Amino acid sequence: MDILIGIIVLILGAGVAGMGLRVWFWMLPILGFMAGFFLGAIIVFQIAGDGVFATLLSWVVGALFGVGFALISWFWWYFGVIIAAGAAGAALATGIASSVGAERSWVLLVFAIIGAVVFALGALFLNLPVYLIIANTAIAGGLAVISGLLLVFNRIDLDDLGMGHATAAVEDSLWWWLLWIAIIVAGIMAQLRFTSLVDLPEERFVPTSAAVRP
Repeated sequence: MDILIGIIVLILGAGVAGMGLRVWFWMLPILGFMAGFFLGAIIVFQIAGDGVFATLLSWVVGALFGVGFALISWFWWYFGVIIAAGAAGAALATGIASSVGAERSWVLLVFAIIGAVVFALGALFLNLPVYLIIANTAIAGGLAVISGLLLVFNRIDLDDLGMGHATAAVEDSLWWWLLWIAIIVAGIMAQLRFTSLVDLPEERFVPTSAAVRP
């Protein structure tokens, strides 16, 4: 199961990192669901103390959060930008925390919250949606690729995903960090080619269906 999920995560991550801007509006519900699913599962983990995906409750709560985030991302497209920014900020923050020796789950959670809030506020107040989308999808997509590889090669278990992909990557080897950075750079460069082909709406909080250009 871990290998199958790893392959799926790897493929999705590569697509997000390299074509995030081009298919942004169609990805919004998917990204929203993934962010909400992991958030809900982590909340159950922090309360119950079991593995992130060890109980039916964590899957149910994760699914409910996921559907909620997906709907929000669909009805207000810019919330998708904010959600993607928050996910990228949480990943980077947990990675930095791990690199300086933080191991306790509550410490990593605090760093994740701080990173998510900082990046989400930046996405809210900075009027650079195209470049925010490119940067955040490259970061999140690259992280998914690393996570998929770690699952495929049995370097982490499925439960490790809930505590932050970057945490597992940093603790495993510096080479995973370097690969992640390389994927981010490659993803940004690939997506910059699409900037002239994507017309983002001036109004931020309109439904995704209204924002999509034929």
